[in-house]
Parts: sequence; C-alpha cells; structure tokens
Amino acid sequence: RALFGVAGLGTYAIGRSGNETRFMHVQLPMQVSSLARFAGVSEAAFTTASGGALGARVSAARRRLGLTRVLGCSRQSYEVDAGLSSNDSAWGLYLRTVAPEHIFSPPHNRSQWFVSSTGALRYGVHVGNVSVDDVYCVLPFVDRMRVARRVSGAALAAALSAAAAQFAAAAA
Repeated sequence: RALFGVAGLGTYAIGRSGNETRFMHVQLPMQVSSLARFAGVSEAAFTTASGGALGARVSAARRRLGLTRVLGCSRQSYEVDAGLSSNDSAWGLYLRTVAPEHIFSPPHNRSQWFVSSTGALRYGVHVGNVSVDDVYCVLPFVDRMRVARRVSGAALAAALSAAAAQFAAAAA
C-alpha cells in the first residue's frame, strides 16, 4: 500500500546568499485515477499492459519478502508535517508512544533520554492496516540505537551544544 500510495514532488529553494537551502515537498496520490486526472487523460488511456505487468511483479516481490504482512491497525492517520502537539502528528506518536514503549521499557532509571534525527520519519501512517512495508516507509533507515546509561542532563546539553557548533562551523 505505501509503496504506491504517495509520491513526493520535491523542490529546492536556494537563498540569495547561496547558503540558505529549503526543501519543500508535496505529496501526490498515486492511484491510477488520480494520475490520469492530473495528466488530463482517461484511466483506460493511462493504464498500459507493461505497467500492469510491472505492478504485478512488484506486488509478488512485496508478498515474497513479507512486506505485506500486517503488524497492526491504525485508528487514524498521522502526518509527518503536522505540528508536534497536533493530534495527527506522526512525530507526536513516535515520541510519546513508540519510543517510550519500545526504548524505555522496562525503565532503567528515573531520567531517560532519547535523541533522534529530525529526518528519521519520512512518511505518515495512514488509517487502517499497518504493514511491514508501511513501517519501512515511515522509518526507512537502518538507524542503530545506542544506550548510554547515567548521562546527566548537563552532559547531554553540552554534547548537543557541541554538535550544533560543529554543524554551524561546517555550514559556514
């Protein structure tokens, strides 16, 4: 479902100084009916035998690899770009539910930290069945989790500050 559910159309805007780069994207529905409408042709004209054969091979490969296996069901959709406090925030779901239940369970001490890249989540979760393929689309990278015990908040703040300074220096 996720493989053909949405395609991203990306554009880059480079600032006048050449240093400021922003990535903007729009999600386009990938159903044949939507694509045909966007292209201004009929559904029948848009569908080809080669395209159908390719789709069948992709579907067979997804089944063979176990990507269509349903892991659970989502009662609502969660969007990557929704604000953290929004009810439909994929980041809110990840930070308030997924991380605590799977990283901090069982709890190891009273103060636990979780640091993640802001680019870790790449795709939203849609209402309905959630498959292995959907999870790979949401978190497509093989990020390793590291556990560091007994790290104080001051030490974490200093490490993040040093990392930010290195990033700023590299960008300059």
